[in-house]
Amino acid sequence: MEKLDNSDWIKLLKENPNPTLKKIYQTYRNDCIHWTCKNYSCSQEDAKDFFQEAIIILYENVKRGHLVELKSKLITYIYGIIKNLALTYKTQQKALLDVSLSTVIKKTHQETKETKQDYGDMLQVLSSLQDPCKTILYSFYFKKMTMTEIADSMNYKNSDVVKSQKYRCTARLFKILMKKRKHK
Repeated sequence: MEKLDNSDWIKLLKENPNPTLKKIYQTYRNDCIHWTCKNYSCSQEDAKDFFQEAIIILYENVKRGHLVELKSKLITYIYGIIKNLALTYKTQQKALLDVSLSTVIKKTHQETKETKQDYGDMLQVLSSLQDPCKTILYSFYFKKMTMTEIADSMNYKNSDVVKSQKYRCTARLFKILMKKRKHK
């Protein structure tokens, strides 16, 4: 298949979807996976999933008539879909991590053996973390400090920097806790 312009891709997806999707997949897969890993700090597996989903969305948009003309290159359109998928996924993961950690902390008042063990595990992992993670998480969850207060006390530029760091630290803490649970 020779080099195609934007209108050719749309036309081919409508008329002959299977070989066209295969060509798009083969042409853009590696670049998209590399781009996604680089720009969204995700695993190869997640990047592959995002690419696969983006190709499905591209085809569905053409099939349903939502995409009749590309105003950019095809790869740019695919990148846009991947970006939305990656950001949505990260937002959902962050919410899940925050809820999970908050749940463990809130359950400290309950008297079940499992809750005490979860809390003990969480404290043990938290104490094993290096700074700044240890300080940020301790300050936020135990001292109930705001992001701005943490930024001031730790000499960060602003609260957004603390939010980003807290997200990475929470993810690290959660990952270690999950590994610890698997080994029990």
